[in-house]
Amino acid sequence: ARYVPGFAHFRVPARWLALYALGMAALAGWGTDVLWRYRRGVGWRAILMFAVALVALAGWAVMGLRIGEGGRVGWPTVAGWAVGIILALGLLLATKRAPRLAAVGLLMLLLVELFAASSTLPHSRATAPQAFTSLRPSIAHLLVADLPLPLAAEGRGEGVPARFISMSDITFDPGDLPEIEIIYGPQLSADALYDYVIAAKHKEVLSPNLPLAFGVSAVDGYDGGVLPLARYVTLQRLFLPDDEVSIDGRLRENLTTIPEGRWLNLFNVRHVVTDKLHDAWLDGVFCDLQFGAQLSSGQAAAVAHVPHFEATALGLVSYLRGGAALPDGTPVGVVEVGFGDGITRGLTRTFELRAGEHTAEGLYGPDVAHAQATVGGHFWPGVPEGNDYVTRLRWKEPNAPSVIVVRATLPEGELVVRGVSVVDERTEGFQALVLSDRGRFRLAHSGDVKIYENLDVLERAFVVHQAVVADDDEAALALMRSESFDPAAQVVLAGRGNQMGLPTGRGDPVWSSTARVTHYAPERVEIEVVAETSGYLVLADAWYPGWQAMVDGEPVPVRRVDLFFRAVAVDAGQHRVVFTFRPASLRVGAGVSLVGLVGLLGVSVLALSKAGRGDIMDATTREGSKEDKR
Repeated sequence: ARYVPGFAHFRVPARWLALYALGMAALAGWGTDVLWRYRRGVGWRAILMFAVALVALAGWAVMGLRIGEGGRVGWPTVAGWAVGIILALGLLLATKRAPRLAAVGLLMLLLVELFAASSTLPHSRATAPQAFTSLRPSIAHLLVADLPLPLAAEGRGEGVPARFISMSDITFDPGDLPEIEIIYGPQLSADALYDYVIAAKHKEVLSPNLPLAFGVSAVDGYDGGVLPLARYVTLQRLFLPDDEVSIDGRLRENLTTIPEGRWLNLFNVRHVVTDKLHDAWLDGVFCDLQFGAQLSSGQAAAVAHVPHFEATALGLVSYLRGGAALPDGTPVGVVEVGFGDGITRGLTRTFELRAGEHTAEGLYGPDVAHAQATVGGHFWPGVPEGNDYVTRLRWKEPNAPSVIVVRATLPEGELVVRGVSVVDERTEGFQALVLSDRGRFRLAHSGDVKIYENLDVLERAFVVHQAVVADDDEAALALMRSESFDPAAQVVLAGRGNQMGLPTGRGDPVWSSTARVTHYAPERVEIEVVAETSGYLVLADAWYPGWQAMVDGEPVPVRRVDLFFRAVAVDAGQHRVVFTFRPASLRVGAGVSLVGLVGLLGVSVLALSKAGRGDIMDATTREGSKEDKR
């Protein structure tokens, strides 16, 4: 499609394809009608030019064009083109002797070509309708998770559902594959059954287009949640290296690790969907390796949510990075396990991690100064030689941990904790936990895919009381990349002026202002705000020209903040804020359309009037001729 004029200028070429197909169909119909009415046939020059054009296009396609997944055009296709060209030229030559028969022949040839070309399209391999309509567990979970903030039909109602991000591929087998084969195997062909299974996996990971179909909002710019403007592509540089950003707004295909928590919070991402392809079973215990923590000396990471589970040991998967020079027995970390009311008031067990005993250098070699600990496996994505070491930390009496903290103490390098699980060695039961240095998460759903809940997510609308001004987008991006930037406490204003005179210092939020969305529709958002002091109400939706806002019935400017989102200034107190989308382009377009419609009606009236006068004159002439003959 990129070789056809116009297609390369659309983010979704299918939008141009609709217009292109309509225009080509009208052109083909007009040509057939001309041939039907044309008595003299098509001239030799026109036929020769047409033949040269067809042969040139076919030769270009055969020699240089690749179709599908990089393969060249096959010879059966070339043979079909050759037959079609010969038949088309023969029918054009026949227009001089039998123009109507040639027109019918060309029309039939066109129908045959369309039928042959469409035979390889997806609609010709129809499968069961449940491939699209049925719910998968992950979709059902995301829909149910937002029930406390219900939306009425057509996206209207009180509250707004949070977004999710998916970074899973579809190389897994669905857990209900045997049931699918039993139910649909006798009814579908092998190809149709395969398509059904692939569709089920796409729904499980919510591939692009599906979020919009099922009414769940995605942070991915493809559709279903965030308007993929040019600034959205710029903002993706917070998630990805600069050279991996897609200009069309796709995000999930480029993600290899879960993004930093503060960016998920800013985008109102409450759920993260991932697969289980890089997790591991070690000694009969499932280890969740999705998050993990990379800890330098003095740094710590804690399990944000520890479900009640009586256990006798803690399983730890880890390795060292940059610690090859550490001798045997060097303390590299401390694990604190709190029971009851936690580490400060309850019972606490402290375990020391040592190089060569509990963990070791991940890329182990002959120059490593310490011994190699017990290798649990090799689960590094893209680095099969990397070692993951497994150890168990045991306590005497069975007890249910409530707090688990891992702290690095190694003198050099990093302690990388891949995963932790609590184990009851009496029953061989276990519970996988989530340890992360990118935010606070808990496992909310585990099936064919995993769904994590972001415990620190910001609501779609929130109030901040610190602001800093950026002159341009690059300056705004640099400010946001700073380690001290906290989107829950501060905004980066685009353009000139901090109209509220807010402090520009950076730190933890100290105010408890609230914002509640009471009505959410595509072109109107209503929010109730209670601000303890002056600040900015941030709505984590795309800023775009045409958005207007009113605070307590008074119009206020809509500011672009944090590069992409929109905000309005609010004073201390209780307010009602209404965002509405009223672009000037819509009014201009309506005016142009109205003028065009009036002009079309005027031309039609004139044409009908002239036709009527012509008929009257013809009738008068005929009557006069009859009188003359008499």
